[in-house]
This record gives sequence, structure tokens and C-alpha cells, in this order.
Amino acid sequence: MSLKMPLAPAGLKRLVLGVLLVSLFAFALAAILIYQSYQQSRVQAGLAALFMLMTLFSTGLTYWSWKRQQEAIEVLSKQEAKFRTVADYMFDWEYWQGPDQKIIYMTPACERVTGYSQAEFIADPDLLMRIIYPEDRPVMERHFNDIVSGVREPVDFRIVRRDGEIRWITHYCRAITGDDGQSMGHRASNRDVTAAHQAQAALRASEEKLRGLYELAPLGIALTDMQGHFFEFNRAFLTICGYSEQELKTLDYWTLTPEKYAADEVRQLESLARTGRYGPYEKEYRRKDGSLVPLCLNGVLIKGADGKDYIWSIAEDITDRKRSEEALKRQESLLRTVLDSLPVGVWVTDTKGTIQTVNEAGRCIWGDARYIGPEHYDEYIGWWHDTGKLIEAQEWAAARAIRDGETSLDEVVDIQCFDGTRKTILNSAIPLRADHGEIMGAIIVNQDITERIAAETALLQSNADLEQFAYSVSHDMRQPLRSVVGHLQLLERGLSGKLDDENRENLNFALDGARRMDEMIVSLLDYSRVGRKTESKRWMSSKEALDEALGFLVPAIEEAGAEIKIGGQWPRIFASRDEITRLFQNLIGNAVKYHAIGQSPRIEVRSAVSANSWRVSVRDNGIGIDPRQIDRLFQFFSRLQSRARFEGTGMGLALCRRIVEHHGGRIRAESAGEGQGSTFIFELPIKQSDDEIRS
Repeated sequence: MSLKMPLAPAGLKRLVLGVLLVSLFAFALAAILIYQSYQQSRVQAGLAALFMLMTLFSTGLTYWSWKRQQEAIEVLSKQEAKFRTVADYMFDWEYWQGPDQKIIYMTPACERVTGYSQAEFIADPDLLMRIIYPEDRPVMERHFNDIVSGVREPVDFRIVRRDGEIRWITHYCRAITGDDGQSMGHRASNRDVTAAHQAQAALRASEEKLRGLYELAPLGIALTDMQGHFFEFNRAFLTICGYSEQELKTLDYWTLTPEKYAADEVRQLESLARTGRYGPYEKEYRRKDGSLVPLCLNGVLIKGADGKDYIWSIAEDITDRKRSEEALKRQESLLRTVLDSLPVGVWVTDTKGTIQTVNEAGRCIWGDARYIGPEHYDEYIGWWHDTGKLIEAQEWAAARAIRDGETSLDEVVDIQCFDGTRKTILNSAIPLRADHGEIMGAIIVNQDITERIAAETALLQSNADLEQFAYSVSHDMRQPLRSVVGHLQLLERGLSGKLDDENRENLNFALDGARRMDEMIVSLLDYSRVGRKTESKRWMSSKEALDEALGFLVPAIEEAGAEIKIGGQWPRIFASRDEITRLFQNLIGNAVKYHAIGQSPRIEVRSAVSANSWRVSVRDNGIGIDPRQIDRLFQFFSRLQSRARFEGTGMGLALCRRIVEHHGGRIRAESAGEGQGSTFIFELPIKQSDDEIRS
């Protein structure tokens, strides 16, 4: 690049002044010569006048030239100011560095780009190299050498700003020469391209990420043209198809598609043309080995760089899903078969409580089914069996299970079926919960107990009639029996001196039999009174009932010299006081009574309370029980010992069983054998009192 340098304005001005002074001196000299020549010769005077005129013309010409130069300089100064203004406001960082490496010009943009001012660069030209990132300095040194050789290729390098930030610069550089071909240095233009480099780096990272996802994706991805020829695909797609890369590029989409999907393919292509996408669409591909693989396909229409249409498709191998679906169908079929085989009705709801499934027994119980939510449960009409109160929609066990997570078991409900019949059912509901505890639905179970309730009602009535009969018979039998005993006693007194030993013994047998019959009748009366003629159940102290029984047994305890130990926790119970007292009296009385001769009874009575029951054991060191005879203990008039050894009717333990069962409990006996002592254990259900519930 050549450059013509104008003469400096100050030097030109000095030159013009010199010429004018010389011209004035020549003019003065010419005037003197003319005067002298005029005195001596006219020729000489003419020559002098001509010289003076030429001097005057030369002076004028010099002034005119100077004036033109001044005007040119003024125009040039204005242009220089204009170009400097443009240069100073250039966005890029520009500079001119002379052949001696000094900075001739530097644009103010240098401070925005580098953080260093114009003055700093002009004062320290080496700063240009020092701010270059160390790893990029060899690149720039080669670049400056290339510039001298005429190479004009731009180069990218990094600089370290004053604040330590690293920025990317694109550098354009050209050598400058004068008209004489001499080097005047070089001119450089630097543009901050950090944002572009960062964008390119982000783009490369994104491309690498997408390429990695593309290659590592578990889903098959393929690019085809509109005729179905494969152009690009990932490894997963090759695995699905079973072909190699070279083989697949020779095939098309239609080669892999069985003919049975032809109509479906037409519909998917129509969707692609209409909306620019197709799927999700399930079909099969025929693999290289001839097997069929089920797929779920999705695709999108794109425009290629060549302006042609192409299809990107995603293929998901759904073999495992299909197998799971088939297994689920088999399980559902099996579950439906099992449900329909159950003798109880089973109902299943969703998360909102809407009935989703009912088995055959459920429809038979109700005469039909309604697939409704909790707000419409009142379409199922029912009454509480014990109160006869109509069940509201929100009171059904299913509604409570969904709303409150409540488990309800064996609620007795009278229902009106959809066919108009009336039945009694056991209704249960259990909430279904996910692993994290959220209620996902409910299972309802119905059992038709209409016939059982009728049978139980008839049985209860029969038992009541039998108890009333036993009570009446026992009560009515005592009167003639007392009459028999009375007359036998009168005969005994009247014939006391007239009877021989044999007749007296026979009379005593008759009296003894009558008394024993009376005791048996009394025992029957006591048995029949349980639950009918005894105190009603109420909250009471179990320990007080024990103490009362022990009070009744004081004479027998003292006579036998028995030692009784009481232990454990004695709760408040809901029971009939006189029945529980009689229970303790019979069990402890037997322990006192049935002991070996010469042996003092040792009796331990212990109480234990669990969450749902109260357990009492009465352990003794008495005569024990043959384990083979334990089942007979609680039967009517059952005696395991002879009457000659131990008095009794054989009704005491039967009465104990009657009392325990009347309170919903159970009783049993344990013994290692005769002479090994015995333990009688009874358990009664226990519940919280009203005070405990309120507290």
C-alpha cells in the first residue's frame, strides 16, 4: 500500500516568506540599477526596468502560489479531521504501527476492548504483545512475519484484559508502503469476537451432546426420504432391525413393513402430509432373521438442505411391554375368574370411590350393580341391622374407606336389592394404599347372611324356649320333690322304732336321692338364670367381684387351711356382677375343695390385660385331672370323682362355661395328670369405658 505525504504547513509558510523577501530585495536592487543606468545609458535603464518588472511578476506569482497552497492545506486539514473523527468512533480496535514499532495512531476503542488507553499503547508499544494470551503469542509472531511476506489472512487469538478477563479477537493486518516503496509499518483492525466463540463452543457442545444422545439413545432413530430409503440411523435402530449399516442403506422402509400394515401406512402418511408428523403408531418390523418385532413409531417431516422432504422417525421396541400386557391380560382374566368364583361379592373402586369392578356374586347379592361414586351411594339402599336406621350415602363403609382411610369389617346391614328383595349382608371395606400411603381405592366385600340370620334367630328363639322350659320344669319339679322329701321324713320319724336295718337303709337312700335331685334341680335353675335372671351388664371393678367371691368362700378356705395368692392387673370390665362373682366362686371353690387328704391347698389367682382381652388363671396344687378327661369337664352333670369322695352335682364347671360364653369369652383347663394340680383359664373381651374414650 503506497502513501503520498503532503508538505507540512509550517515549512511551506517559511519558504514563501523567503521567496518574498528575495523578490523585494531584487526589486529594490533593480530600482537602484535603473536609476544609475538612466544616468549612464538608456539601454541599461531598459534592461533594469525589465528586470524590475520580472521581479515584481515573480513576487506576485509566488504570493498567488502561496495562497493556493494555504487553501489546499485548509481543505486537507478539514478532511483529516473528518477521517480522524470517523476513525476515533470506529467500533473495532484499529491502530497503525510504524516500521520502528512505534504507534502512529490508535483508536479509542482499544480501551473498551483491552482495558488499556490510547496513551498507554502509544507510550509502551510492547504492550501489544504482552496482552496476548501466552499460548497464542507464537501464532501472532508467525502472523506478523507472514504480513511482511504479503500474506493477508486474518487470525484469531486471545488477549488478557487489564481486569484479567480473557477475550477472543479476530485480527486483520496489512503492510503500508509509501510512493517510494518504503515500508511505513502496518495497519491492524481488531474485532472482539468472544461472544461468537462462546456461541460456537456452546453450539459444538450441543452438537456433541445431541450426537451422543443420538448414538446412545435406547430408542431407534432413522432418517428416510419420502420413498422410505434409509440415509441415517443410530445403533439402536440397527439393533432393532438386525441389519448391518451397509445392508440397511440398501433397503427401504417398505422392505421392513409386513403387508398387513399397508392401510395403516397410508393413514400415517396422510397425517404426515396434513400435520407434518405421524404417530404414535404401533406396528411391526420384519427383522433380518425373519422374526417380527413390535414397535411404537413417531415421526416428523423436515426440509433438507437440498430442499427435499425427509422424515425423522423414532422407533421404540415394545417387545417387553407387549409381553407385560399379555401377562397382565392373563392375570386379569385369572383374577376375573377367581373373583367370579368367590361365594362373596367383591367390589373395587378407584381413587375417587367410583365403583369400577363387581364380581358375579356381588351382582347376584344386589340383583344388579351401579357403577357410581360416593355422592350417589344412596342408590344402594340399606339399614343398620341393629337400629333399623337408613344408611346415608356418606355412611357406607366404602365412602368411609375412601374419605377417612377407615377399615370396616363385618358390618351387619339389611339391604333392599335392585330387584326389590330384602336381604341381610355382612359389609366390609378396606382402603387400598400405594407404597407411600396414598389411598388409591377401596375393596368392598359383601356376604349374604340372610339365611344365617334367619337360622340364628330361630335358634335363639329355640334356646330361649328351651331355657324357659328348663326353668319352668326345674321350678315346678321342686314342689312335688319337696313333698316327697317331707313325707319321707314323716315316715322316718313315725317308723323310727319299727324299721329294721335294711328298711332304714332303704329309707335313707330315698331321702339322699331326693336331696341330690333337689340340688341338681337348683343347679339347673342357676344355669337357666344366666343372662336372664341375673344382674344386667355394667361397668364394674373385676377385683371387687373377686373379693366378694372370696368373702363367700371364707368358711371353706379356713376349714381347708388354704393359702391364696392374688396377682396381676385387675381392670374395670363391662359385665354382670353376680355372674362374674359366681364364676370366681366356682373356680376358686373347686381349687379349695379338690385337694388330697392331709394336703393344704395352695392357690394362685392371676390377672393379665392385653389390648383386646382380659385373661384370668386359677392354679392349684390339687388332685389334678387326667388329660384324657379334660373335654368332659364342662358338660352337664359331669363328674370325674366319686360322690363318696367329693360331694357335688357336676354342674359347677358347666355353669362357669355358660357365664364365660355369655360374656363373649372362652374357658379351658390344663393339667399334667392326676396329682399334678390344675389350672383353669378364662378370657373375656375387653373394651374401653365411656370415661376412657372421652379422656
